[in-house]
Amino acid sequence: MSNKFFYGFLVIVVVIAGIYLATNKAKSSTAVQPAASLASLSTDPAPWAPEYQHLTSRLKAINLPLLGAEGTALHIHVHLDIYVNGRVVTVPASIGIPPSGGITPVHTHDTTGIIHVESPDAHATYTLGQLFDIWGVKFTDNSLGSYEDNDTSKMVVFSNGKEVKDPMNLPFKAHEEIAISYGTPQQQPTIPITYQFPQGL
Repeated sequence: MSNKFFYGFLVIVVVIAGIYLATNKAKSSTAVQPAASLASLSTDPAPWAPEYQHLTSRLKAINLPLLGAEGTALHIHVHLDIYVNGRVVTVPASIGIPPSGGITPVHTHDTTGIIHVESPDAHATYTLGQLFDIWGVKFTDNSLGSYEDNDTSKMVVFSNGKEVKDPMNLPFKAHEEIAISYGTPQQQPTIPITYQFPQGL
C-alpha cells in the first residue's frame, strides 16, 4: 500500500469518526428528559390523585399519545398494589383519562388497582415508569412521591412475587401482579404473587 493511499484512507476514517461523534453528541443533547425530571410529577406524600393539567406535556416528553378511543390491537391487564409504611395506598380511578377527553394507552377505570393496557400498536411495550408519568407521580428506582430510600426505609418493587431491580423499565405483561412497598423491613406486608382478575379481563 502506497503512503499516498494510506494517508487518504486515514483521512476518510477520521472524517467518518468525527461525523459519528458529532451526531451522537447532538442526539444526547436533544434527548427526552428522564421520567423523574418531568416538572409536573408530584413529590407529595400519598395518596395521589391523577394529574391532568400537565398530562399533555408529560405525554409528549415520554412519546405517548392521547388517543380518541381505547386501542384494540394490544389489550392486556396488569394489577398494581402499593404499600407505604405497611398501609395500602389506593390506585385511583381514571389515571390517563382526563375530563377534557381522550385516553392514554395505559390507564385505570376504577380503584381496584387493575391497569388497562389498550393500544392501537400491537407491538408496543409499556412500562411501570410510564404509568407513573401518566399518573403524575414521581417514581424512580428508589423513590415514590415524597418517599425516598434512607437509612431505615427502602422502596422495593415485585413482579409476581419476585424483586425487580429496574422497576422504572419493568414492562407490563398480561395478568402480571406488581407490588410496590416502601418502609422499614418490619413494615413490609405479605407481598402478593398473583391477582384474581375478573372473568373476561
